[in-house]
This record gives sequence, C-alpha cells and structure tokens, in this order.
Amino acid sequence: VVDPTRVSMGQNFTADYLARSSVGSFNRYFWNAVVQAPGANQIPGRSFVETSVAGSAPEENTYLIDGLDTTDIFNGGAGAYLNFEAIDEISLQTAGFEAEYGRATGGVVNLVTKSGGNELELTLDSRYRDESFDTGGRFYDPDRQPSSYWQTSAAVGGPIARDKLWYFGSMLFEDLETNPYRAAATTQLRVDNLLAKVTWKPSPSWLVIGKYSGGDLRIDNASAGQFESAEAATYVEQLDDIFQVEASGVLSPNLLFSGQIGRNARIDNGRPQHGDLSSPSHWNIVNFHWTGNIPWQWSNDMTRDVLRTDLEYLVDDLAGTHELKVGVERHDLRFATLECPTGDPLGRGCERGTRGHQFFDGVDPLGRDSPLAMEVNTSIGGIENAGEVWSAFAQDAWRPRADVTLQLGLRWDGVTYVNSYGDEVADLTRLQPRLGVAWDVGASGKRILRGSWGHFMHTGTIRLPYWVSEPLPQERWWSCSSVGSAFGFDPAACPGVAASLGWGWGEDPWGWDPAGWLLNPANVFFSSGSEVADGLRPSYTEQLVLGFEQEIAPRSSLELSFLRKETRNGIDDTCIGNLPVPMAGAACDSLVVANLPQIRREYEAWVLRAESRFFEGVHLVGSYVYSESKGSVWSTSTGREDTFDFYPFHFVNRYGYLPDHRRHRIKLNGYVRLPLDFELGFSGWWSSPSRWTPVDSNVTALNAAWSAQFAEPRGSRRLEDSHQLDLQLSKGFEIGRTRLELIGAVYNLLDSERPIAVCDDVAGCGDYTLGEAASWQQPRRYEVGLRIER
Repeated sequence: VVDPTRVSMGQNFTADYLARSSVGSFNRYFWNAVVQAPGANQIPGRSFVETSVAGSAPEENTYLIDGLDTTDIFNGGAGAYLNFEAIDEISLQTAGFEAEYGRATGGVVNLVTKSGGNELELTLDSRYRDESFDTGGRFYDPDRQPSSYWQTSAAVGGPIARDKLWYFGSMLFEDLETNPYRAAATTQLRVDNLLAKVTWKPSPSWLVIGKYSGGDLRIDNASAGQFESAEAATYVEQLDDIFQVEASGVLSPNLLFSGQIGRNARIDNGRPQHGDLSSPSHWNIVNFHWTGNIPWQWSNDMTRDVLRTDLEYLVDDLAGTHELKVGVERHDLRFATLECPTGDPLGRGCERGTRGHQFFDGVDPLGRDSPLAMEVNTSIGGIENAGEVWSAFAQDAWRPRADVTLQLGLRWDGVTYVNSYGDEVADLTRLQPRLGVAWDVGASGKRILRGSWGHFMHTGTIRLPYWVSEPLPQERWWSCSSVGSAFGFDPAACPGVAASLGWGWGEDPWGWDPAGWLLNPANVFFSSGSEVADGLRPSYTEQLVLGFEQEIAPRSSLELSFLRKETRNGIDDTCIGNLPVPMAGAACDSLVVANLPQIRREYEAWVLRAESRFFEGVHLVGSYVYSESKGSVWSTSTGREDTFDFYPFHFVNRYGYLPDHRRHRIKLNGYVRLPLDFELGFSGWWSSPSRWTPVDSNVTALNAAWSAQFAEPRGSRRLEDSHQLDLQLSKGFEIGRTRLELIGAVYNLLDSERPIAVCDDVAGCGDYTLGEAASWQQPRRYEVGLRIER
C-alpha cells in the first residue's frame, strides 16, 4: 500500500475492492466509487453523477476509459457511462499528477476495463427495490411517493484461441421509476449499456485491443418535481457510442510503445414530454411554478476523435536510472446543435427565425397568476462548431539513488476553436511545468516524504465557439397591465405611453395580457454576435502538494498531505460594454468571453488518508479532510453556472464559500469477510455544514438579469451537518464451479433525515420561506439482490 516513487495525490480501486465495498445498486456506478477517495465529493443540488475533485468544479475533470478521453466536449464532466461489471480498476488522480495527464484542473479519472482470459468466466448480478422497502419519515411517505428500481448486469469472458485471442462482453439494463415529492408526473429512467472487447496477442511482445461500448439513456418526465406541472415536463435521451483500438509493444529491452485511436460520439436530445412546440412556457417568480411548457427543445450531436501515441525509454547507469516518456495526442471535436424555442404561435417548430415566447408571471391580490414579463427568443436553426486539441508531454522518473525519485515533466496543451462561420474564435495554449520528489526515508519502503509543484491547464469546452456563433436575439417585454398598475396609468393607454417613451408596443400573441406589452430598447439583448476578447488565455491552476506516508503495520499505511490550489485566468462571458471597466447600463446587445479580473478561486486542504489490508479478508479505506474552498465563481473554464453579465447585479457578493466547501469531512469504506461465507460491505461519511447563498429574484426579474443576484456574500449561510451509513450483507453458496450470492443492502442505516436544499430566495419560494428546507435526505431503505459467478 506504500508506493515509494509516487509524488501525486490519488486513489486506486481494484475490481475486487469495488465489488465488495460498493453497497447496493446505487453505489455500483463509477462516480459513486470515485467519491470514496479523499477530496472527491458530490455537490448538493447538482446531478448525482457530477463529482467535484479537490476544490474544482465537476466540469473541470478529465474522464478516460482505457486511456481514451471521453469527457463531455460541451458541458465537461463524464461523457460516457460504463457498466460496473466491465470495470477492472478505477484510477483517480486528484492533484500533483505527472505530465502525461492533463486537460484538467480537477481530477483525472481512468476506468480500466476487464479482459477475457483462458478460462470461461460468467457473471450475473441483479438488484431490486421499491417503495415497500422504504421507511417513512417526517418528510417522506413511501405510500405517497411510489418508486421502483431494477438493475441487471451480466458479463462473460473467455478464449477465442488460448494464449492468443480472448473476448470479453458485458451488458446492463436498469429501470427506475420515481414520483418526486409533490410532483405531478412520474419520472421513468431506462438505461441500456453494452461493452464488447477483443484482446489479441500476435507475439510475446505485442498486444492489440479492440473495443466498442455503447449506451442508451431515456428519461420520461425528467424534470418532474414539486414546482413543475405535468404539461411542463421534459423528455431526455442520450445515445453514446465509443470505438477504440490500442496497440502496445516492446520494441527493444529498453523501449516500449503504445498507440491508440478512438471515437466517442454522443447524441443528446431534449423536448417537451408531450411533443408540443407551440405552447408557451410560464414561470411564476413568486411561487416558482413552471406551467404550460418547457422554454426550449434541443438536439446536440457531439463527436471526439482521438489519436494518441507514446514511447517509454528505460535508462540505467546515467547518474542513476531513468524512465523517460514522451507522448503526443490529437483530438478533433465536432458539435452540431439545433435549439428551438417553444411558444411560437405559427407552430414553425425549429425553423430558422422561429420566435418563441416565455412568460414570467407574478401573483395578483387574489393569489392568481398574473402577467409580468414576456421573453421572446429567436431560433437561428442548426449550427455547427469545431475544435482541435493537441497535447504533448515529456517526463522523466529519475532515481539518482535508490531512495530518491525525481519526477521532472513538461506538458503542452493547445486548443483551437472554430465557430459556425468557420472563423477561429480562440487559440488557447500553455506550457505546464511539473516537478516532484519522493524520498524513501531509510530506504525501507515504509516511510516516504513527497512533494510536488506544477501548473495544470484546462482546455475549456466547445461552449466557447458556441457563444460566438450566430446571435440568439432575446427581447424582454413588460406587461402593460402590471406596469400600468405600478405607475398609475390605464393599461389601455399603453400604446400611447410607449410612443411617448420611445418604446415599442405589441399585442399579446397568446392573449395572456389583453392590454399588450412594452419593449424598452435597452431590453433587447444579443442582437449581434458575441465575440472572444483578444489575448484570451486558458484557465489553469498552480498546485503545491506536500506529504508524508508511513507504513503502520503490514499492508497498512497512514498518509498526511497538504494541498494548495490557486486558479488563474478564469473565463466567463459578460456584456460587451463591461470591458474594460464594468458599469451600470453597459451595452449588452452581445456578449464577450474574456479572462475577467473579478474571477478568483482558492482551495486549501489537509488530508489524512488511511488504508489497510492487515487482516486477511478485510480491506479498509478511510480519510479525514480539513479544507477551505473559496472563490468568486465555481466553474472557471466553461462558464456553466456563474456569471458576471450585468453590472452591478452580477458583480456584488460574488466572492465567498463555494458549493464544495466543508470544513470537515470523514469517510470510511471497505468490506469484511465473515465466517460461513458471509461478507459485510460498508460505506459511511460525515461532513460539517455546507454553505448556501440568499438571492433576490425580484431584483433579477425586474432588471432583466436571468442569473441570480446574490443578496449576501457567497456562502454566507450554513446548512446542517450531514452523514450516512450504508451496509451490504451477502451470503455465498458454492454449487460445483458456480458461486451464488444472496445480497441484502440497507441505505442510510442510521435513518438520518437532514435537509439537502433550502429556499434561497429572499422573497420566498412558493410555500417555503427563505432558509426553509425544500428537500431532505431519504430515510432508511432496503434492497435485495442476487449474484451468480462461474
């Protein structure tokens, strides 16, 4: 468990550990296994597949499958799903990694797939639960929130020609139905996943691997919840295909070669559940209810083509030993999208020039919805963006003496993005030096001092050319009835009032406000194409890692590390009039993407990690992290959530505690083999309170600012501390060459029911007041399963 040459922070999980420590079906996803590592965490309120690593946003990680980059080229984050039965190992690099790993300011996750061997091996695993397995609580009634879940996976591997050619395949099917709290519709998720792999050994020194993996994910009523009516539901589908060929060989006793070619393709579609593009959507800014429709339909077609090769040269007796490694990699990115606003009275759907309508409503004195604002969006039809990424690295693991390893590396990443006009909109490059040292104190392999320093660049996402494609004109109209009521004039006189102000006036195409609508010329946005500021530089972090690891018993170690990360050159878009100095009323007919000086982010952590296999049949992985995560934005390279668009609305109270901040975190995971072929797996964690920020939606809505204005410094409020303990007990039976396991799992054994999210609006959120919990941790629930191995 002690690696005397390692200079980075991270964690490796083997297939044996994953199979035994992953409790129930919920933890049989690689992103839930990854969060067992110290510094890797899921974020409350975000999708459960998104993982923050060491103070970086989920979209700032790199996700590899057998070394092939499968990161989502538009949103960042995991761009492909892999069946748990297909995973042989998960390697997570959290900080200070060597030059061969890059394109991430967060973590690098590499999933290594299983291969077939000379013996036939079969596996079948099935898990099931429904609401009858759930325990009720103060905020959860299983009889009122029916649900069911069934997950079945299978794998087979064996020889085609012994010692020469092998095959491996796996499949997954899962079906999840949930009826969220107060939801008007039932969410149904279906997933199919397939992997097929062939391994060929043409000679003792060469290995060739070919692999295909694909998955279909479909969700009915994907956004169902307590604030959404049935007619405002969303249908989502994702279709993934990954093709990959790799060859590796020994060219000489000192020279190793590896080459790989692959394609990762994804189709991501979303549309109104009912298929109606004509009806407009309504969002009530007082009670937060969505009615009528969703505001957009979309269809995204993304591909990443990768070519990678590297050489490793081993040198002895040159002032010590060296492992020299160089590599180069090329990625071709393509992103085609079709976005269609809903609410077009002419029913033109996705045609270019379609004008869709979205209404923002208030509440009248009788508690009824009333018109407030109308947003008009114009479709530009289909657009296509592209990118080209080049990466190169050189590194040397130099051991000048047996007890010292120096990791010397230099990495270069460059990305060029092209928009739908064929114009180059960004050329981001950076050299990234990496230095590390590991000292095996006493040359015993039991006591290691290590440290590393380096720069780590993020190449951004294809959102950059997407921003700089054709304009998406947007108008914010104001209800004559609401404006007349506020300023004391007859709404019927609205056309004359508009003429006197030099504003526009228009009839309501939907009859929501019979008096019509007013358009302030200042509320016409993005009427011209956006641009990228001259000299745009890529976002990167400077990282410092210091650590000490001690073997405390056979196959047991304790490691204490210190990590500091500073993120620089943060990227965001802002109203074009805000450069060089932001000001109230700045022009916003287009956006400009720039390195904004307002963007800051810092992360600092002390990490205590323990791992032990001291007792036969027992494997424990535990950690304690004391950390602070602060900044003025969360994502610094994709502009996915935070914004500095309008001044001053988006420029106040931005710096503070970020969503991943917890002062203290404790994790304990592992398994214990018991007598009579019983086995106990467990996963437990505790964290101190998370942070949240009050926002003022009234200020936001009245000033046509579509992202929140913070009413207090970021992260000024605390939630409660949280904890959960999951257990799995299995009993094995040997029947000839077949092993049968009966499995029972319990989630949230301690029946904790902590708040997960709160109302963050100063004016309240419908039935909830500021700070009142709006969703809660689910109480104790159970699951049963059956596993067959041969």
